[in-house]
Amino acid sequence: MSSDNDHLDAPKRQFSLKIPCSSCPFRNDDQKFMGLHPERLSSIIAELASGEAGTFPCHKTVARVYNDEGKLVENNVMKRKHCAGAMAVALKANVMPQIVAAGLVYGLIEVNHYDEAKPLTIEPHELLALHRKNLCC
Repeated sequence: MSSDNDHLDAPKRQFSLKIPCSSCPFRNDDQKFMGLHPERLSSIIAELASGEAGTFPCHKTVARVYNDEGKLVENNVMKRKHCAGAMAVALKANVMPQIVAAGLVYGLIEVNHYDEAKPLTIEPHELLALHRKNLCC
């Protein structure tokens, strides 16, 4: 049930994911790269590093509804949450995503917020190696 003040909780709620979901493409288990090409994963981390992307939302929280004509009728940004897998991999690569920095500054998260996610995610050098392999072969 929603209330008139739900929008006030939205910033904190966007950080509610502390570990990657079971189908996160940044996981380091059998789900590794699930659904995303390694080059896309690399570009996500590069976009976070460059500041081009302030965040990367968890695919399970991106709510888009289209009508029969293919027109977007709902895009509820308030339901989106930051992908814990992407944030953890970026932090492991010594990249501070803009949204993580903002969360720290505004007291929405602690410095160790994504520590549990880090051992569950791929290593940044894996992305680079896969990216190079796909370029040459």
